[in-house]
Amino acid sequence: MKNRIYTISAIILIIVLLYTYDLYRSKEFIIEVLEIVPNPAPADGETPVKIKVKEKRTNGKVVTGHNLYAVPLEGGSMRANRVQTNKNGEAEFIYFPYRDSPSLRARPINIQIIDESNSVFFEVNASTIATIKLVKPKTSGGNSGITTEDIFGE
Repeated sequence: MKNRIYTISAIILIIVLLYTYDLYRSKEFIIEVLEIVPNPAPADGETPVKIKVKEKRTNGKVVTGHNLYAVPLEGGSMRANRVQTNKNGEAEFIYFPYRDSPSLRARPINIQIIDESNSVFFEVNASTIATIKLVKPKTSGGNSGITTEDIFGE
């Protein structure tokens, strides 16, 4: 019985140490939002929004080859959710906003950007939030721009 308690205690201690290592490691990486274009962006369901980020270590060295993952938290979609940092530590995501409607109004939305590469044992990842202000599009209705006058004449 005593050996079982020692074994369980050792396993718990190892798990805590591994988690602490990943937690410490996640604090060594910083993801910075460099640019969001356009911002504000129309909530028209089709205008692409470029999000440019840079990842570096706390000592200032850029991080190359890390897989970053982007998740829109309040709607919309990404062209690609995973992008790898380049030689300058930069990565670009393209976000497509949802379409403004009576049930889903234009509002600021958050996109969480997570470094999937910095964690070794557990998913304790460095991350940041990019906030995009969505505004009601200037034109409402369909995206074709066709009016009933175009169909039926003047």
